[in-house]
Amino acid sequence: MNVTASARRKLIPRLSTQCRYQSTATHGTKKGVPLNAAIVSPDGTEGNKNKLRNMVFLHGLLGSNSNWRTLAGIVSKQCLVNAHLLDARNHGASPHHDEMNYESMATDLHEYIVKNSLGRVVLLGHSMGGKAAITFSTMYPELVEKLIVVDIAPVTYNGWTGIQNILDFLHTADISTWKSRKDADLAARSAIPDPLTRGFVLQNLIPDPSKQQEFVWRVNVPVLRNSLQNIMVHPTSERSKYYGPTLYVKGGKSSYVSPRYEDQIKSVTPDYQISSIDDAGHYVHAEK
Repeated sequence: MNVTASARRKLIPRLSTQCRYQSTATHGTKKGVPLNAAIVSPDGTEGNKNKLRNMVFLHGLLGSNSNWRTLAGIVSKQCLVNAHLLDARNHGASPHHDEMNYESMATDLHEYIVKNSLGRVVLLGHSMGGKAAITFSTMYPELVEKLIVVDIAPVTYNGWTGIQNILDFLHTADISTWKSRKDADLAARSAIPDPLTRGFVLQNLIPDPSKQQEFVWRVNVPVLRNSLQNIMVHPTSERSKYYGPTLYVKGGKSSYVSPRYEDQIKSVTPDYQISSIDDAGHYVHAEK
C-alpha cells in the first residue's frame, strides 16, 4: 500500500519528535525465532554498519515489513536513525512457528536487538505490532528509549468477527484455482468487501516456490487463525508497566484508541500522549 502525501505530512512530525537521544543497554538472551529484517539508513549504508541510533518498526496482523518502508525511509533521514523493519513470526519472510502470542513476539524482538547490538531503540508498532511493542517494553524497558503505538491500545478487544472472517476466508479459499491476482480479488470480495483491506490482505499471496500451483499464502494461516484470541487480548498483567515516554497515534476514524480505553493506557504507559490523525482510519500510515 502506498502512503499518501497527506499521510506523510501528518504522521511524520509525530514520529520525528520521538527520536532524540541514544544510550546503550544489554540483556540476557532468550530463544526466539530469527526475524527477517529490512534495514533503511539515511546515508545508504548497507545493513547496520554505521554508528547511528536505531528505530524498530513492527507491522500489524497479516502485514509485513514492507508496510512501513516508505515512511521509514523518510523518518530515517529526518531523525538520522537506522530503521529496522521486521517481519513478525508467521508473517513475511520470517519463520513459521506453532506458538503465536505477544510474549513469544517480544522474545523474538529481544533476540534481534541483542544479536545485532542495537542498544536502546525507539520502538514503533502498529496494531498487532503495537501490542507486541507494549509487551516488549514492559518486559525489557532497559532496551526501549521511546515507544510509539499506532492505532491500538493495551486492552482486550471484543467483536472481532471481521478479522475472523478474513482468516476463515484465507483458510478455506481454494487458491489452487486462481490463475491471476484478478481471480484472487474477485474471490475475496464477498469476504473482504473493503478494497483497501482486501488489497492489504492479498499482499500475502505470493508465487508458489514449488510451481505446483500459481499462488500460496506466505503467512501461516492455520496458526494465525487458531491464535486470534491471543492476538486480540491484552497480554500484560496489571503489574506490567512501561514508564518511558510513549506516543499513541490514532486514526480519527478508528475506534481502536477510544476515550474509554484511556484509563488502561495510563495504567500500562503512565508517561503517554495521544495524537490523532483526523482523516485516517486504522491503517494510519496507508490511508488514501
